Amino acid sequence: MRRIAILIFAVMYSVLTAYSQDPAPPLLTRAIYCLTNKGFLEARKQPAMADYLLTTKWYPGDKALYVVVYSNPQRTAGSVFTIFITGTDTHPIFNIQNNGKFVRSSKASAAFRKEGVDFVEEPLWGIWTQEHLAMAIQEIGRHKAFEIRTSEVLTRPDLPRCESYADRK
Repeated sequence: MRRIAILIFAVMYSVLTAYSQDPAPPLLTRAIYCLTNKGFLEARKQPAMADYLLTTKWYPGDKALYVVVYSNPQRTAGSVFTIFITGTDTHPIFNIQNNGKFVRSSKASAAFRKEGVDFVEEPLWGIWTQEHLAMAIQEIGRHKAFEIRTSEVLTRPDLPRCESYADRK
């Protein structure tokens, strides 16, 4: 009887551990806050699946944050954003500089030489930018996505200053 109880506990623990959700990293929740605050995402109570890639490789000297927000649980479609981070660690500025909508497929995309990413709504700037967005989508897709309720990030205490290419000058 004791072995059965231990086995049941082990199975339940494994299932709960496998399906438990890690909290989203602060960098991602700050980015989601700015995207929601600037009208790129809708504030909603249902969780969105999102993940990010932070790099200085593609824009040397700049911190480029690529954020993907999936529009379905299979993570085959969604929106991608490029956000440049400036300022200080205590007073960051998140500047949204690009966005697009994409779908993933098993076919190679001749336009981007990157298999599996096609843009439904093309991002700004051109082929070089689109290739890097496609690479970011592919890299981010290899990671576990985080559940984020956009309505909850609006109340975070550590909010950055948000800017966007769509701001009125």
